[in-house]
Amino acid sequence: MIVIIDDEYFFALLLKKNLKKYYKNKKIKILTNFDLNFLASNDIEVIFLDIELKNENGIEMAKKYRDQGYNAYIIFISSHDDFVFYTFGVKPLDFIRKSNLKNDLEKSIKLIELEKKKKEMQMIIDEQLIKLTDVLYIESRGNKVYYTGANDNILLERRITLSDVETELEKYHFIKCHKSYIVNADRITKARTNYVIINKCVKIPVSRGEQKHFIEKYHEYYIWKKDN
Repeated sequence: MIVIIDDEYFFALLLKKNLKKYYKNKKIKILTNFDLNFLASNDIEVIFLDIELKNENGIEMAKKYRDQGYNAYIIFISSHDDFVFYTFGVKPLDFIRKSNLKNDLEKSIKLIELEKKKKEMQMIIDEQLIKLTDVLYIESRGNKVYYTGANDNILLERRITLSDVETELEKYHFIKCHKSYIVNADRITKARTNYVIINKCVKIPVSRGEQKHFIEKYHEYYIWKKDN
């Protein structure tokens, strides 16, 4: 279910009409106030939440929702562009300006689909499924590549070139930083010109040959993450 929470009912109807273009068979519910009980008792995929509810602060309500462990995608909506800077603590997926609904909604839908693909992206190893979100880095040794998770656990072994892996996973924020390594940008906790730290403890080299490419791609990722 998709939920729109906005006490400006005519805008909520307009948003619902636009969402129907993307989700013809999805149930879309409009609420005029933040009903935590309703959200907790239903399977919610996405919440489009107005920051400026008449009697409630949308950001504070979203924090309460997150504090109770619920992880639906939250997309804030507002008439004021600068409110986006106050929303980072809630980890929203995106921010829609009411004055630019069509373009911002299109961007948000693309982000939703990308996040869903990232979560659903699975590969088979020894008849077991792994998620790319579990992969910290990918290392090339000989004619094979090894997808490595926490505690140096090899999650997947494939006979494929690292260049092919780079092409395959680039849209999921995997970046080549060395002739033998691709790293998961989501797991980078420190980045320097000649190395990165993954998951606070794994050091991966950044080679001179890949340095410019890595810096450009990581900068793109950083800007994307900051904006989302």
